[in-house]
Order: sequence, then structure tokens, then C-alpha cells
Amino acid sequence: MNHPDVRINFDTANIYYYNEGVDVAEEMKKILEYIEGVHLKDSNGKPRTWHFPALGEGIVNFPIVRELLNNRGFFGPFTIEIEGIEGENLTLKQTLERMEKSVKHLKKCGF
Repeated sequence: MNHPDVRINFDTANIYYYNEGVDVAEEMKKILEYIEGVHLKDSNGKPRTWHFPALGEGIVNFPIVRELLNNRGFFGPFTIEIEGIEGENLTLKQTLERMEKSVKHLKKCGF
């Protein structure tokens, strides 16, 4: 569908969850002009593996993600996702700690 009101919400970790042998930057480049929202989420990069740690603790290259988007003129909206790791039951305190780590990491990446 080629319509200006239909756009993509890109998820930086789901690209790894649903695909093998991919790179977030290369996949993002393919659809960059259509991205109008981004879920910032990290991953261990293994397909079909529920492993979404604090941002900066996985393989997603957030500086490149920011650079690609900013160079296109996109500066948000961004949503931080802390979904956790399969089998763990995060407490509120642990979730807030991961959020704090994630925000610190994004700041270091230029967000």
C-alpha cells in the first residue's frame, strides 16, 4: 500500500526475534523512509528466543539506529521496551533498574 498515512513502527529487537542472519541497520535501511515510530528494545540476536534485556546488554547497535533515523530527519517518537528474559519474573524494582540502565545507554548513544 503506497499511502502517506500508512507507515511502519520499527522494532529493533523483533527484527532478530523473527529472522535469522539479519542486521538491524541493514534491515532498517530497506524501509527507512517509511518508519514513523520506533520500539527501542535489545536482544541476544537468537531467533524465537525471548531474551530482551536492558538496552545495551544485547546486540542491537543503538548508535547506528539513531544515526540512520536522525540523518533521515526522524527524531521520534521512540518507545523503550523492557520485556525481560524468558523464565524470569521481574519485580517493579528490577524493571525500574533496567529502565534506568536503558536510558543511560541511550544517552551515551546520542539519543
